[in-house]
Amino acid sequence: HLSNEAKNETARLLHAKPEEILLTHSTTEGVNIILYGIGWQTGDEILTCNLEHPALALAAKDLEARHGVVSRVVEVEPQAEESEIIEAVVAGITQKTRLIALSHIQYSCGLVMPVRQITRIAHERDIPVLVDGAQSVGHIAVDLESLRCDYFAFSGQKWLMGPQGTGGLYIRTGSSAPI
Repeated sequence: HLSNEAKNETARLLHAKPEEILLTHSTTEGVNIILYGIGWQTGDEILTCNLEHPALALAAKDLEARHGVVSRVVEVEPQAEESEIIEAVVAGITQKTRLIALSHIQYSCGLVMPVRQITRIAHERDIPVLVDGAQSVGHIAVDLESLRCDYFAFSGQKWLMGPQGTGGLYIRTGSSAPI
């Protein structure tokens, strides 16, 4: 079956288990499955950064209008050092932070976010992490086992040079899946 073969090959490429991979039509669809699948409560917070692609940034703002979610945006300079990024993210976390959502590689400037370190810090506070991997999969080596993020959405048509309308969503075993 082609979908099983695609999931198996994707899992192998990303160092994940096939059962952790959901095939989607795009990165945006994967991001939206997570963002709109969470049972948000008024006052919950989603933490992003100022460099995010509109697909993530606008969805976070939409959560404000639909569910009263506070979209907290931390400022990260395009040439920021790893320690500066981590410091900004940590400073943005509050008791109400329900999800951290960041791109692995920022589309506008190529900044690689320290996902592994951010995820470790987030998990110490019981906060799940969603990563937009549209600019990383196929461009750099991605090891989801090592990154330990909870959710990772990615594109098939960009750096993997697959057909339009292909993508995937990784949901780490043990993470609560809102689907």
